[in-house]
Amino acid sequence: MANERGTVTVSDSKLDGHIYEDVSRSQSQQDNADARTFPYRIVNMIYNTANFLSLGSQFEYPADCGDFSDVVISGARIRPQGVTVPILDWWCCLSSCHKPDRYWKVKFLEKHGIGTPYTTGAYELDLAQLNNFTVTWSPMHVKAKLFCSATLTLPDKAGRQINVGGWANNDTCGFRLYWPDGKPGLAGVNDWKENVYEVSLQNCRWHPSAITMANGTILVVGGEQGSNGTPVPTLELLPNSGPVLYCDWFDRTDPYELYPFLTDPPSGGVLMMYYNEARILDEVTLQTSKTLPNMLGAVNNFSGV
Repeated sequence: MANERGTVTVSDSKLDGHIYEDVSRSQSQQDNADARTFPYRIVNMIYNTANFLSLGSQFEYPADCGDFSDVVISGARIRPQGVTVPILDWWCCLSSCHKPDRYWKVKFLEKHGIGTPYTTGAYELDLAQLNNFTVTWSPMHVKAKLFCSATLTLPDKAGRQINVGGWANNDTCGFRLYWPDGKPGLAGVNDWKENVYEVSLQNCRWHPSAITMANGTILVVGGEQGSNGTPVPTLELLPNSGPVLYCDWFDRTDPYELYPFLTDPPSGGVLMMYYNEARILDEVTLQTSKTLPNMLGAVNNFSGV
């Protein structure tokens, strides 16, 4: 990333308030994920901070996440005190943030068990109590590490919410359900429910996406077998209505296909956008009905090559 004068400082990475220097970077490695301290960090070699943030927002890139293990593996070192880097990073340890439920409350699910200590792993934000911090946040409870899972709201009268996948081991197989209750200004009593031994995904997934299709069926797609594991290039339906469907295009674009974008276009089918590719799936067979032209790939490499 460049500073306000355009001087290249891309070898710097930030985590937990520290600036780390990559020891094996050169300017010729401007978009080499394997050479970065944090492989999934979005890097810009040309534009200054303001331009970078503007371009990132156009591509809807809201966050920049990494792990301390990346620092150790890359051999990065902490920059000396007083050496500043004019960059803006949002370090996000949340698994998901639901849109407000029917009672205008927002659910936050986090990296429970391996993230910030002494948390319950889930919290409810009451938008009617934003000026009263002691009551606006209500603790909820989860059993799994939900970092990099997928969430959505069901199209039923109760507005139930589900969360699937997770960080590692059995957590990646999990299926969690929440039934909203309470009302604005009054905390509910319901909590997240799950039992991976009774209800689970067919393929365990880290970094999947999910969508409720027009017929009410839930489509769960993609991911990897645990944090940075081997790809899970399949589609599956909830409720379970048959075997998973293998997708060679997910396999081919791993690991850059994680968290694919899904939507139901008015013309029918399911629009699937992953890495710099896009296609429309038939909502009945889940086979590709149309392959679309490649998209812009990155804020510093518009061709996506």
